[in-house]
Amino acid sequence: MTRTTSRMMAQKSPPRNPKMLSQWRTLKRWKAYVDELRLRNPRISEAGCHIVFVLPMPRSWPKYKKKQFAGQPHQAKPDKDNLEKGLLDALLSEDSGVYDNRVTKIWGYEGAILIRHNAYAVDLQPLAAYIRG
Repeated sequence: MTRTTSRMMAQKSPPRNPKMLSQWRTLKRWKAYVDELRLRNPRISEAGCHIVFVLPMPRSWPKYKKKQFAGQPHQAKPDKDNLEKGLLDALLSEDSGVYDNRVTKIWGYEGAILIRHNAYAVDLQPLAAYIRG
């Protein structure tokens, strides 16, 4: 974290510079996200988790469109790898040990993160020839 970033996080009132204001708001949202995650204290294992990000539909969408998209794959930004990185960074001080998890993102009426453990068995037997050489 840079010196400017840490100084901005400590600020209680928003800065006047428009660029700094945008960064300040982003940091405030990130801090709120991290605080909420840590409060709920979800557990993520190194392998076998299926993480589902339920992204809320915009309020401006009409009811028929919300009904049509509910539960459907979310194929817009943010990218699933960025969502996973944010989750792991918020929960784990060192996430280099996480090597095999599945991530899905879908549309929903409300935002949520669902974590299912042992969602699939990791079978490395078919890869034995490649591993052993």
